[in-house]
Amino acid sequence: MRKKKTYIFNEQTLQVLSELKKLTSQTETQIISDALSFYLKYKGKENSFLSKFDYLFEKIEKLSFELGRCQERVRYLEEKLEEKKL
Repeated sequence: MRKKKTYIFNEQTLQVLSELKKLTSQTETQIISDALSFYLKYKGKENSFLSKFDYLFEKIEKLSFELGRCQERVRYLEEKLEEKKL
């Protein structure tokens, strides 16, 4: 089902639309439709990427913390070993 809508664009947007119309030989309606579909697809991928990035960042934080604990334990054990040698 199609609905007729009227939008008001600023001059820069109209200029971009005009350039795209020349480049693609598509109607303004098709260009806007494609742009909206692309934007929706992009936003979905962006949200998925950010979610995965947050997960990886949390894992890196945990690993960094554990590495610090391991390094501290090694340092402690090395000190104990040195004390026994003396």
